[in-house]
Amino acid sequence: MNWSRKRIRGLRRHFRNLQQRAIKPSELRLVDLEWLARFQQTYYNVLTAPWDGCEEVPQKQEFRALWVARFLQIFPHWHAQLKRRYPTFYLAIWLYEPTDEAFCQSRIMVAVNERRLLYENLFEAAQDMPLPVEYMAVPGMETLHWQAHPQVFRHTPEEFAQAGPRLANKPYRLGETNQGEPCLFVQVGWVWVGQTRNQ
Repeated sequence: MNWSRKRIRGLRRHFRNLQQRAIKPSELRLVDLEWLARFQQTYYNVLTAPWDGCEEVPQKQEFRALWVARFLQIFPHWHAQLKRRYPTFYLAIWLYEPTDEAFCQSRIMVAVNERRLLYENLFEAAQDMPLPVEYMAVPGMETLHWQAHPQVFRHTPEEFAQAGPRLANKPYRLGETNQGEPCLFVQVGWVWVGQTRNQ
């Protein structure tokens, strides 16, 4: 895609604005405790920003690094908030693979009470997969304990066949649904889950 100088300058200005906002105490997102008490879960993710209105963004890695740093900045504040109110809780940063589409799923996730158990057992068993170099380069990553989990989706045999090589080229295994119907579990990527070591 060809970028006009005006558009590139606009994106650079947008990036600088996000950088400045990220360090302002007034921009710090705290847990909405009323929402959490009602629904037992909440999260903060990248949503569509900083990709608003753009199909492709120059300096993608810098935008991702900014959001990872933002998650790391917010995390201890959320931890302190939750610790004052709940004896046990689930709090984690989920970082998906550093590609535009996958990274947009990244978030800080919180769950309490019954929902806590759901999220503690949401992902498949952790595997030995190091954090991508891009994420390791963000200051503060070492403050959390990171585990890699396969990102797995379930498909019916018909869905799998219709998807063609898009799924057939990915690791998969045969299985059954809870109702005993045949299905395929397809690994579409990885998610790295960061938590405090003593949580």
